[in-house]
Amino acid sequence: MTKATLFLLLQLTSVTSIRFTEYPCVEICAPNSPDIVPAQSSIQCARRCLSSNTCSLFVYNREQQKCAINAEFCCQGWTAFYIGQTAPKFNNRLMVQLSIPANNLSQYHSLTNFGITGTNRNHLLFDIKGCKDGHIGLSKTEMDSKNKIATYEIIVGGSNNTWTYIRQKNDYKTGGSAIIACNSFLPFWVSWENNMIKVGRGHKLDKDQVLSWTDPNTALDIKYVGVGTYGFHIDYNIYL
Repeated sequence: MTKATLFLLLQLTSVTSIRFTEYPCVEICAPNSPDIVPAQSSIQCARRCLSSNTCSLFVYNREQQKCAINAEFCCQGWTAFYIGQTAPKFNNRLMVQLSIPANNLSQYHSLTNFGITGTNRNHLLFDIKGCKDGHIGLSKTEMDSKNKIATYEIIVGGSNNTWTYIRQKNDYKTGGSAIIACNSFLPFWVSWENNMIKVGRGHKLDKDQVLSWTDPNTALDIKYVGVGTYGFHIDYNIYL
C-alpha cells in the first residue's frame, strides 16, 4: 500500500484539529465491516468516526458514497483514512493474483513457488473470476510440463458453468451446484483433510459445502496444489 500525500483535516474547535492520513486501497476484495452506511463525503465519514470512542480508521468509496467505520479490509475503489503516524494493517491474509489465459489446459500452474503445497496445509482459500472452467489441481506429483494433469481435478463452473465437480483421470467422481461469474470474483474453499476432498463457497472452511469425495482405492496423499483453466480466461486470487 503506497502512502498518499493527501490529508483530511477536520476542525473540531478553533484551536484543535484531527488529522486523518489518506491511503489508496489497492487490494481486490470486498469491504468487511458491520457498519457500512451512506455518506456524501469523507468529511461526513470522519465525523461519524470521531463520534465513536473506538474508531481509529474508516474507508470511504467516493463513487458509491459509502463509508465503513473500523473496516477490516481496504479494498480497491475505496480510500482509507486513519488517525496516527503509521497505517493500520489491512487484509491480514496475503494474496497472490494469477491471470491464466485460455490455453486448453496445457498444464496447471503450480503454487509451490508461493509456498503452497499439499504437505504444509490441508486447504486452499481462493476467488475465481471467469465465465466457466476454473480448475484446481490436487496432485501426488508436481504439475509441470511433464505432468500436466493433476491427480485430482476440481472443475469449478464446469459443464458450461452449470456444475462443479471432481474428476480423476478425466473420470467424473462427484459434483455439486456451484458456478462462477464472468465479471466478478466469487470466493471458494477446497480442503483435503482426513483423506476427503471437500469444496464449498465462501472463505469459511466447512461452511456452504457443495461436494465431498473420498478416493475408495487409495489415500489421497496430496503433495502439490495448482490452478488452471481450459477454454476460457480465468483470474484467481489465491490466499497464502
